[in-house]
Amino acid sequence: MRITGGVLRGRRLSCPQGRIVRPTTDRVREALFDILSSRYIESWEKVRVADLFAGTGALGLEALSRGARACLFVEKNRSSLEILRKNLALAKGLNCKVRLIPADVYSFLKKTWKEEDGFRADVVFADPPYAKGHMKRLLTALSRDDSLLADDAIMVIEEDKREIFSNLPGFRLLEKRVYGDTALFFIKRTNDR
Repeated sequence: MRITGGVLRGRRLSCPQGRIVRPTTDRVREALFDILSSRYIESWEKVRVADLFAGTGALGLEALSRGARACLFVEKNRSSLEILRKNLALAKGLNCKVRLIPADVYSFLKKTWKEEDGFRADVVFADPPYAKGHMKRLLTALSRDDSLLADDAIMVIEEDKREIFSNLPGFRLLEKRVYGDTALFFIKRTNDR
């Protein structure tokens, strides 16, 4: 697994053995960032990112490599955290802010998110375990307390291709892209909360 774009392009990421983590493949990650860059992100230098269910941190690190100014990584699995910490060493030397929250995503979201510099994510990546109802649960949690989200935040949720987007107040599906068994849901925060 490698970073596919930006200043860290080609750098290898550590990845766990076994089935603990199912990292986003290089091909899907590259497609995801091509879509974001061509349709939704004017300039990565202005973007703050949250990488939920971070696993190896590949999505957040890809954004930092492309110039994102900050990334918040949330992961609870201990073995994933070890690998994530190794991978975050790649961000040293980049002009960005990195923060790791070793916690369950839903526990983290239950607490009102506040940070001293007013961090609000412009882009949220979520790669939860497939086919377990996480997309609806995550969007519901984000709608209850939106202190993590910028006003026009874009969320990219990776799920099983059979997953269906449930309309929830405050969120609109922009597009769904399918790559093999994987679907990427591009979702925009709206003002109809």
